[in-house]
Amino acid sequence: MLLKGHFMLSATITLKSRKNLKAYKLNNLFIIVLFTFHSWRLSYSYKYEKTVQIFISNRIYQYL
Repeated sequence: MLLKGHFMLSATITLKSRKNLKAYKLNNLFIIVLFTFHSWRLSYSYKYEKTVQIFISNRIYQYL
């Protein structure tokens, strides 16, 4: 569910910044950082995962 929300968010940013190449590159960087953090989060224990997942969700809602 979190990953789906991330894809929807990145698609929205991509559509808005398609004409602005600099913003598009920043968006790609944002996706890479998010995926790196996501894979790092998966190696964590369940208790920590829930805390980090709530943190990421809050960060995404701030962007929307």
